[in-house]
Amino acid sequence: MFLAGQYGEALNHYRRALELQPNWSLALNGIGRTCRNLRNLACAEEYYRMAADADPKWIFPRQNLGGLYLELNRLNEAEAEYLTAVDLDPNRAGSRFLLAQLYEQAKRREEACREYGTALKLAENLQRPPFDRELVGRRMARVCR
Repeated sequence: MFLAGQYGEALNHYRRALELQPNWSLALNGIGRTCRNLRNLACAEEYYRMAADADPKWIFPRQNLGGLYLELNRLNEAEAEYLTAVDLDPNRAGSRFLLAQLYEQAKRREEACREYGTALKLAENLQRPPFDRELVGRRMARVCR
């Protein structure tokens, strides 16, 4: 339902899943994503946080919180979430890319350049990297001078 854009139905299914398995991080994160798509950002933040608390070793709620905070220009909170994601798996190219975007938005060019470079290196052997390599190259040309 979520992928079909039927967010009301998706919420119903996620809530039903939580009735069957309370505190299930996948369903909590799903509600967060659904709320974000419905532009209910307070709900998204609440459920991403609950998903992160339910499974502290799962990267995606952290990345989702970071993205939400970045969208809200809450850069310190976004950085904390992205750094937690990087700490959980330092070799995940997508987390490095997200952190680089934050640093670029914050005009922290040296850090952005470093993280973009790390993201590209980590994605070298990935058949389907989590970002467009050419986009990263263009961004690096802009921030790494």
